[in-house]
Amino acid sequence: MFKRVLVLCLILLGISGCAMAEDVYVKLETNKGNITLQLFKDKAPITVDNFVQYVNAGFYDNTIFHRVIKGFMNQGGYIGVGQTSGSQIALTLKTPFGASIINESTNGLSNLAYTIAMARTDEPNSATSQFFINAVDNLFLDKKNAKDGVGYAVFGKVAEGKSVVDAINVVPTATISGLADMPMSLVIITKARVVNSPVCFNIDDALTMAVSCAQYQGVQYGFILNRTPVSSDPKGYYWKINPSSEYTVQRDDCMLVGDDLKMNLCADYHGTPFEFVLNYTPIGKDPAWKADLGTFKQRN
Repeated sequence: MFKRVLVLCLILLGISGCAMAEDVYVKLETNKGNITLQLFKDKAPITVDNFVQYVNAGFYDNTIFHRVIKGFMNQGGYIGVGQTSGSQIALTLKTPFGASIINESTNGLSNLAYTIAMARTDEPNSATSQFFINAVDNLFLDKKNAKDGVGYAVFGKVAEGKSVVDAINVVPTATISGLADMPMSLVIITKARVVNSPVCFNIDDALTMAVSCAQYQGVQYGFILNRTPVSSDPKGYYWKINPSSEYTVQRDDCMLVGDDLKMNLCADYHGTPFEFVLNYTPIGKDPAWKADLGTFKQRN
């Protein structure tokens, strides 16, 4: 797998502008549901690059959350799971392939609920593949509060799937094969992958956003989003596809879309960010995009 580069261009009141996504988004598909992580590469470049390296290598596929402490955190990235014969399950310790990394706990990010941080030993710069998702605010893990004066490096947060994090955090645990706090019923990360990321743009009072294009397998598509008030939204913030027979465009700056044929978008209006997803849908012989209304929502 490789990291996809996203470039979206906007036309606002006739003024063009481009922005490139800085954050990286990783989806963890688990048997409890999906978790999408937003990784802050600008704040923790070493840690994010290290994590993405493991993701792209498939290291986290078919691994488990092997340490879950209710009211604290969920930890993974260490034990693989597979089948031996019949329905028998085999657990294996996975050997990190990369060197340990520098602890980036000085980046100012805090171990708040639903943030992701690197697990390590007593040696501050020992993190490799293991990570944990904070289930609550664990401020004592921050550098300024840590007993060792170093703390644990936060490098992202849960963008989607907080309820999944909550569900994992309350599973029954026990000491199994010498490992404490292991879920008695396996919580498996079946797949981890880098996904297209939402990119936020500042939208002015014109409230019209023309997205230049999306490219899928060499074919480019264009569309426009307009604001439309709806009764279910008391603030009147809502986006819809502007009906148009013109879907194909030719531009040099396109957003690459993966085989899931979904585009995550984000627009910031007067300090309030909104996110939505566009799904590919054929209309007769005309390839087109439509809005997934279930994902139109105000961002946290």
